[in-house]
Amino acid sequence: MDEKIIRYLQGRAQGPDERELRDWRAASPANEARFRELEAVWERTDPLLDDLRAVDAPTLEELLAGARAGEAMPSRPAAARVPARRRSRAWTALWAAAVAGACLLGFGAGRWSAPQQAGHAGAELVTSVAERATVELEDGSVVRLGPESRLRLLAGSASREVWLDGRAFFAIAKQDGAPFRVRTRLGEAVVLGTRFELDARDRALQVVVVEGSVAIGASDASVTVDAGKVGRVDEGGVVSVAGNEDVLRHLDWAGDFLAFQHTPLGQVAIEVARRFDAHVVVADSALLDRTVSGWYVGTDFRQTMEAICLVIGARCAFDGETARVELESREGS
Repeated sequence: MDEKIIRYLQGRAQGPDERELRDWRAASPANEARFRELEAVWERTDPLLDDLRAVDAPTLEELLAGARAGEAMPSRPAAARVPARRRSRAWTALWAAAVAGACLLGFGAGRWSAPQQAGHAGAELVTSVAERATVELEDGSVVRLGPESRLRLLAGSASREVWLDGRAFFAIAKQDGAPFRVRTRLGEAVVLGTRFELDARDRALQVVVVEGSVAIGASDASVTVDAGKVGRVDEGGVVSVAGNEDVLRHLDWAGDFLAFQHTPLGQVAIEVARRFDAHVVVADSALLDRTVSGWYVGTDFRQTMEAICLVIGARCAFDGETARVELESREGS
């Protein structure tokens, strides 16, 4: 429901979404309270847009931090300035992400049980049969929880160890010497910084690695699964790895959601193009190694690409469903 609320607050909700949101709000006082709280955050941030358009664009990380704290945004260096005519739609996308970041707990399709903070051991996020939820942990890792799933922070591990029952996509922030561990009833996955899907719904544990590598295992058996591969742990603890394949197809269940952790622009372009059935052309090879960190939900193709271009200090030019990413130095050419 978080995506629908954000679209509604942006004024982009369609008739069916508006009716569904109205019915959801009327279904319980708790739902209405969640909506009102999210609306209050939006009302707090939206008036700042006029001021923000007149200053240099902050990074997505600065924007999210400021939105949570209710502080004014710091400006970026002059070299990364973005012309005002291209800021409006990008600010909408960025502030949608900021509001989502400020309201991850209790506003997603899932619900956190006490204690009501993602950084507290014992906190638990639960989704029902048709729900998905997104949460950002204290270390900056992002989790997209699938329907009928449960995520719990384990005691004594801060935000670097969780228990999963169900299906989730993880974008894990790297911390040197501090691996992130996902435990399930069939085995566990250990990573340093990567993006992957973990499915522990049936009689096998499956990991789909989009970026980086993940060690999966049960008992004394363990194997490393690299990007573009799928690993499995069956009921008997046997670990196996399948060959290269189109791993992104496994993530369609996540909906209009994208998450990156220091991901090179070349890979970002592939995933954005696939998600929106569009085209992304990186015109300057110097941009390919620039990285993107952040997550996007409830935004369209143009908004998402404008937000990404702001983050990396590049220029986006659009021709229908094609986005061309160029160095800012081409602005006056």
